Amino acid sequence: MPLVGIGELARLLNRDPEAIRFAVQRGRITRRSDGLFDADQALAEWDANTLHERGHDNPFGQNIRSHPSCKAATMLIGNAR
Repeated sequence: MPLVGIGELARLLNRDPEAIRFAVQRGRITRRSDGLFDADQALAEWDANTLHERGHDNPFGQNIRSHPSCKAATMLIGNAR
């Protein structure tokens, strides 16, 4: 992939540019000395260094399927059948 700036990388990752800046500050993705990103490298680093289970709907980074409320709901649904 080509070299991209923060805005284009944010679009590729479907994230806010501030999330990209935060990841750079934390060392999760590497920015080149000219300020651009190698898109292939940045996407690979994002996948390798980001907790994908953690998000706005899951602020504690828990595996949602192993959460007690999910297990209880699964049991209730299973018993209702």
